[in-house]
Amino acid sequence: MLKLSIGISICFYTNSNCKFLYTFLLKIYIYWIEIKFCMYN
Repeated sequence: MLKLSIGISICFYTNSNCKFLYTFLLKIYIYWIEIKFCMYN
């Protein structure tokens, strides 16, 4: 997970297209956490 974060950070600073991909993946990840949280409650 840490390696992935470092890879994303490097990509974020070197490639502007990665900024859009990163925010898109982050939104999906947040929605996924919210869905799992709602399922447990």
